[in-house]
Amino acid sequence: MVRSGDGEGSLRLYFEVAGLTASGREEFTAASSGVGRGWLTWARAHVDVPEAERDGAAAAVLAVMDGLLLLRFAVDDGAAEAAARWWVARLGGAGREPSHG
Repeated sequence: MVRSGDGEGSLRLYFEVAGLTASGREEFTAASSGVGRGWLTWARAHVDVPEAERDGAAAAVLAVMDGLLLLRFAVDDGAAEAAARWWVARLGGAGREPSHG
């Protein structure tokens, strides 16, 4: 998970803009979509799956990461860490620690 100081301000801004877009504030749609598509492009380049599965895998990774960050920002670090550990264990990574950066 991202720790305080490791770009947290930018991630909080991303969530704020996404929230404003979700609430119907159309003036934020282009920025929110652009950042989201940028993250999808990054994730697509980093998932280790067959080419035909990359778009879906990238979207799934982004959805999980956004959810984990939302837990961290809205609830607390403990909830996000517990969720991250559960996912790692279920995806065959038992014994590995979630990335911290």
